[in-house]
Amino acid sequence: TMESIVPNPVVRAMPNTPALIGKGVTGISAGARASSADIARARAAVMDLLIRHIFDAIRKAFPPKGKAPRLALVAYGGYGRGELNPLSDIDLMFLRAYKASPRTEQVVEYMLYILWDLGLKVGHAVRSVDDCLRQAKADLTIRTSILECRLLCGRGELYTDFKRRFVRDIVATTGFYSMVSFTLNAFEIDPPKEAR
Repeated sequence: TMESIVPNPVVRAMPNTPALIGKGVTGISAGARASSADIARARAAVMDLLIRHIFDAIRKAFPPKGKAPRLALVAYGGYGRGELNPLSDIDLMFLRAYKASPRTEQVVEYMLYILWDLGLKVGHAVRSVDDCLRQAKADLTIRTSILECRLLCGRGELYTDFKRRFVRDIVATTGFYSMVSFTLNAFEIDPPKEAR
């Protein structure tokens, strides 16, 4: 059970989780005439609510003694596109600023325990901004998955800085421009002349 894995303060801080899931599932099943794409988007929206609810419960149950950890929870892959098909992995990246602090590791651990205990299949990575950029430069699959990522909760300024650096250092220098002109426009960053 969740209570056997996750410390009681977290469980007490999230008493409405079953009701939240039930409400979302009811909303999806009520749309019997919805297309498969609509259902995939609705499933992702429900999962967004659940993940934000859990993240907020952990923060409330264990308030930081000093500075709050610089941590952003990011969806990527198909889930990052805002689509979640039945039996699909929930791809999450825990984006941190620098080295992981004990507090950051605690939040990540509790998040994963709760999601696993709810029976969810989670694909996850814990990376610093520099880790992400280094791996994206070396691996096309990672680069593509980052293109589709979006912030779920946590430190928005950390995520924004990461996306700006990704566009500036990876997209604009690797011939990747044609696939992501919308990203460049969104961040008002000019592409290199040879990519125009």
